Amino acid sequence: MKKELIKVLSCLLLLVLLVTACATKKDNVSSKEGITDNSNSSNDLTPVGEFPITKEPLTLSVGVLQDPNVEDFDTNAYTKWIEENTGIDIQFEYFPNKNATEKLSIMLNSNEKLPEVLIGFRLNTIDVARYGKQGYFLPLNDYYENYSVNINEFYSKHPELVKYFKSPDGNIYTVPQYTESTPNMFALRGWINQVWLDELGLDMPSTTDELQNVLQQFKDKDPNGNGLPDELPMVGSATTWYGQADSWIMNSFIYDDTKNKFIVNDNKVDVIYNKEEYKQGLTYMNELCNSGLLSPLTFTQDKAQYKQMMVSGGKDNVVGVWVAGGVMFPAGDEKMKEYNPLPPLSGPNGLQITTYNPSIPFPMAYITKDCKNVEAAFRMLDFMYNDEATMRARYGVPGIDWIEKEDGEIGMFEEVLGIEGKFKSIQFPWSEPVQNSHWKNTGLQFRTSDITDAIIPSGDPLESQYLVSKGTFANYDYKPDDSMIVPLVLYNSEELDELGDIQTTLVDYVKESAARFITGDMDIDKQWDDYVNNLTKIGLEKYLQITQQAWDRMNLQ
Repeated sequence: MKKELIKVLSCLLLLVLLVTACATKKDNVSSKEGITDNSNSSNDLTPVGEFPITKEPLTLSVGVLQDPNVEDFDTNAYTKWIEENTGIDIQFEYFPNKNATEKLSIMLNSNEKLPEVLIGFRLNTIDVARYGKQGYFLPLNDYYENYSVNINEFYSKHPELVKYFKSPDGNIYTVPQYTESTPNMFALRGWINQVWLDELGLDMPSTTDELQNVLQQFKDKDPNGNGLPDELPMVGSATTWYGQADSWIMNSFIYDDTKNKFIVNDNKVDVIYNKEEYKQGLTYMNELCNSGLLSPLTFTQDKAQYKQMMVSGGKDNVVGVWVAGGVMFPAGDEKMKEYNPLPPLSGPNGLQITTYNPSIPFPMAYITKDCKNVEAAFRMLDFMYNDEATMRARYGVPGIDWIEKEDGEIGMFEEVLGIEGKFKSIQFPWSEPVQNSHWKNTGLQFRTSDITDAIIPSGDPLESQYLVSKGTFANYDYKPDDSMIVPLVLYNSEELDELGDIQTTLVDYVKESAARFITGDMDIDKQWDDYVNNLTKIGLEKYLQITQQAWDRMNLQ
């Protein structure tokens, strides 16, 4: 009897071990494939739209990029405000700011446990779709539909924007960031030294021919008056945010988006860099470069070198015309007062247009396979989409970092855009101080133009945002038609496999060839046909065919 009992117990123990082993194996396989049990404890949560979100204490691990301008995420005022309103205790896991995506990739490839939520990771849409398909990021379609208040309210009014963050498989794996900013939409800004124009008795140029004449006189007539031939008539920087002086000039010949150089005609996607108008633009810039009017450093210098160039003359300005999305002078530098915005120029065929970068949502936050309470995590992200959260995320604590408008104050964009001024920023977030009021650009933000463009100027004529607004106004009337623009193309995995390296090779080849044509390293008259033939050999026709297919699919969603 005793032996029989031992046999029964041994069998039971063996059965338990087998079940445990199978469960462990199943869990390991699931974890490897990025699929885990993400069951929600909905009984511990309040109804959708009520706050706090949790009835009982709930901790959520959140991976963020460690920003050197954020003093301490744990004690940050924005963190505390989210925790107080949602009832969620945020436990931060930090990623290095410069190589966060590389660290994330390593974690995924080695199947490490992930933070439950990732915020601040601006991944490209290809990686988002891939990580989602592999199960590392959870599909959120049902949560958008059933648990969203703020996010769904906006995108139900603007369904045309969903195509920019919905993956080709139809799933949504991200809560995107959306920021409307008129200055960012018209960021390719030219600036000209008004003092030099006045000194030489010249008018503001309005055509490419007039610009060439102005630049020649800047070069020849010592407009800064120091007796030295140190004037640089025109310059830019290919690696500075919207510092592409060649793209700024090219818009007088053919529309240039500065990136993939797409253009749409009758819903057909095309590229500009094999067109006759593009060749005309390169020829014009080659003439400028050969005459010493457009600096070849435009194609080689980085942002730091660009800024150093702007102040290299000491008390004297040495640059006549420069192009950049931001201000290249140090904050408060009085020499910036010499410059006025230079509006787009009319080219030989009458084209006068500016680069337009429409606001589109882009991936920024994700709920991972290791999240234990997806509903709570999603509702926290949805909470960040309300107006007060946006103000706190971008501008800091009300009454301390920003204040509401006072009687008589006029918004920075009120007269031009008709957007009423609403607030004044005391501590400007773009001046990069170390602070503990907000997450800077790490957080999830949702800013429509009636928030972003409602800022009231500080009154300082050298304040960077005020200067940027002046440059924006110069471009505003030269916006291209929306039907011409391709803001983003979402390829599916099959299309990417078919494309291979074609897109990267084309972009690099076009960029390199443009610089060589302009600087004279390649002869545009003798080598243009070879250049166009090389585009074909790289795979331009296939590239356009696949791009059209993806673009059509996006616009049919």
